[in-house]
Amino acid sequence: MSGHILHAVYALSLLLSGCRKGDVPAPPEYVIIVGEFVAQIQDVLPTETVFDRLTVEVGGFDWQTVATIQAPFQDDTARLILPTDFDAADLQRVDRGANGQSMEGHWPSISSDPEARVATLREDIIVWQGGRKIGRVYLTDWPGEGSAMEKSYINFQYADRPFVLDGFTGRNSSHRFDDCSFERGWNACAKVNVSTRSIEVTTEIPESAEWAWRFEQWP
Repeated sequence: MSGHILHAVYALSLLLSGCRKGDVPAPPEYVIIVGEFVAQIQDVLPTETVFDRLTVEVGGFDWQTVATIQAPFQDDTARLILPTDFDAADLQRVDRGANGQSMEGHWPSISSDPEARVATLREDIIVWQGGRKIGRVYLTDWPGEGSAMEKSYINFQYADRPFVLDGFTGRNSSHRFDDCSFERGWNACAKVNVSTRSIEVTTEIPESAEWAWRFEQWP
């Protein structure tokens, strides 16, 4: 598998099925499988806790929600099928331009294709018990204790065409981009805590046996 797509052993599965619409290939179907969730948190919540479903939103133009995805939680697994058919008006400009100051753009960087447009999966994948939100899950190689330095959090980004982000860190120097290469369709990228003030964004996902879906309980 290519460097910017996580292997299934990292608890992320991409199910790809290409089809054509005219001469333009449609973006592949993209499915995030959240698995072995109950086993990982059985010591956190009461054993009678039941998880009904997961929900997550897709943010697009002007940071608005352009889609909401829902999946039942069955047999310790949820399958979140992400949409791949967006109107151009629903998508956000990929970069924030010179000096990273244009908030019409998503990333504080400069894109190799200024016409590229993106959407992003919200970081909070919400866990429900009946009609109540009980927490969120996220994919990380941080074990939940000790230092988070050099540990990563996985984000998911939709692109309407290929583009590369590289080098520019934005006005406050908080982000560093290392040849981030995005393909058309959904992409996985890692945000790596390289210091208390700097995050490296990369589509070359670091290999680690510690990738796991982790749960954060809400009051």
